[in-house]
Amino acid sequence: MFAQFFIWGSWYVTTSTYLLDQLHFTGTQVGLIYGCTAISAFISPFISGMLADRYVSAEKLLGLFHILGGIVLLGVSFLQRFEWFYPLLLLYTIFFVPTFSLSNSLVFHHVIDRARDFSRIRVWGTLGWIVAGVTVSVLEWEYLAYPMRLAAGAGILNGLYCL
Repeated sequence: MFAQFFIWGSWYVTTSTYLLDQLHFTGTQVGLIYGCTAISAFISPFISGMLADRYVSAEKLLGLFHILGGIVLLGVSFLQRFEWFYPLLLLYTIFFVPTFSLSNSLVFHHVIDRARDFSRIRVWGTLGWIVAGVTVSVLEWEYLAYPMRLAAGAGILNGLYCL
């Protein structure tokens, strides 16, 4: 859970600062980019649910999604035009959004006392989000593409760990 939310928290919150101030995207474009998460949340369950239930184990699918998502996000971090940035970020979120449900599924499968232990495990996700945000702020990366690169690297490492 810690790594999951570290990946998300390291780039998601500060992206608007980078997009508006450095890439000079419009407010509408930034809104569309943040809307990628909602679109993916609608699409992803169909894709990941079918794959995890029938063809691939959840931990392998989780690893694959993290690695592919990390590679795509790394590529996105070098883009400066909305026409390329948006569709590739949408692809990234399609890979990343299902990792939340896959992680929860694995936790519920392996934890003996779900009612007692899940909240204790879940708190690490919150700490991951906080550590990511503080890291980006302390390093003053809000105006750079580095948070996306940090998230991409963390995603690839997390994917390798899952496998």
